[in-house]
Amino acid sequence: FLGYQLTDRALSLRYPKVYAPPASLKTSVAYGLLHLLGVRGGRLLDAFTGSGTLAIEAAQVFSDLEVVALDKNPKAVAGARANAAAAGVAGRVRFLEGDARRLEARFEPGAFDYVIANPPYGKRLGRSENLFWLYADFLASARGVLRPGGRLGLLVLKRGWVDRILRRVGGFRLVHRRVIEVGGLYPGYFVLERAAD
Repeated sequence: FLGYQLTDRALSLRYPKVYAPPASLKTSVAYGLLHLLGVRGGRLLDAFTGSGTLAIEAAQVFSDLEVVALDKNPKAVAGARANAAAAGVAGRVRFLEGDARRLEARFEPGAFDYVIANPPYGKRLGRSENLFWLYADFLASARGVLRPGGRLGLLVLKRGWVDRILRRVGGFRLVHRRVIEVGGLYPGYFVLERAAD
């Protein structure tokens, strides 16, 4: 693959970020992750929204997609809202404060066609939680709010854990995996499909 930049500004700078914590994704990476997930239309949940990059990109690119963004940090939710306003999609994304490990308490079973997640890696933000269990609890919870056949996109630095977690949690089929470069780190991106009940 060979590419040339034909624009004056990098594609990752298409809209100004009012809130940009150190671990924010570039919008160009978010665009690629959404397309690998196979998003077309329906309902999408960004489960660890942070600065809102994935949710905002989804709202900008997919006009027939309902977008919900969740984060347990109130500062992140407020910052993501500000970023959505700066990007001109404030009315297209519903931002909520909540725990991605407890999705069933907030949403109906099968409420989403897609769930996308860029959870903490434990590198830049510190290691305040056991990430293995954070990822495992999140996947178990996401399984409950995804419709059968729905897809989950998961970007994690600890790539080796994903197979172990999938065996433990069950209910998903691996559709795609790849390693990408994000800010000098090399996380894995996993696309999972929820199995029928």
